[in-house]
Amino acid sequence: MTDPSVGVEAAGAGVAQHRGDHWIARVPWTSAAARDRLLGGYLDDDEAAWVAALAPASRDGRALGRIVAKEAARHWLADRGERPLALRAIRIVSLPDGRPQVTVAGRVAPMSVSLAHCGRVAVAAVATAAAGIDVEAIEPRGSVFARLALTGDELRLGRGNDHDEWVTRLWTVKEAVAKAAGTGLRGRPKDIVVHRVEGDLAWAGGRVVRSVRYGRLVVSTAVPRPDR
Repeated sequence: MTDPSVGVEAAGAGVAQHRGDHWIARVPWTSAAARDRLLGGYLDDDEAAWVAALAPASRDGRALGRIVAKEAARHWLADRGERPLALRAIRIVSLPDGRPQVTVAGRVAPMSVSLAHCGRVAVAAVATAAAGIDVEAIEPRGSVFARLALTGDELRLGRGNDHDEWVTRLWTVKEAVAKAAGTGLRGRPKDIVVHRVEGDLAWAGGRVVRSVRYGRLVVSTAVPRPDR
């Protein structure tokens, strides 16, 4: 699995970096006041109120997720001829089932968006349909988690790989596929089976998922292609 061996830092005037099939950013602020100043350029009043109501422990990551998703959506729209948009004009709203949706000036944008965060890093993916992404830290999760999350065949498929990295990677693959399907894992990760892995790519649930490492983080992005 590719490791770009680069830091996740702000790029240019924006916070996020574009990495092919996903966008990624690390929290750039060092204080709540700095965060709120930055968010003023991204969020409208309703979104700012939503962030302020979040539990402090999750506020930075979830706010950054909205920022990265907005940057990804704005570039996606611009690539398709949309006039330049202020980031405050783009809203990421949560549907009743928890899926995010992009709206622009009150209309639903013709795209699928997926976002995730882990600690002080957030990622987002956009596509015409069926975007799915996840990010997790590589860490020991124990044999019980591995048996609950992965099938025996999936564990055997990872022989020769670092165990903690393999379990983390396949978990992010399953999460990305479940998000792309619009269902989430629903507490049944074994319902999505990874049956093939080649390099950075994995095949599961009728989709191809690309995984990449950033230090101790794994990001997996589902792309809407059929299995083969």
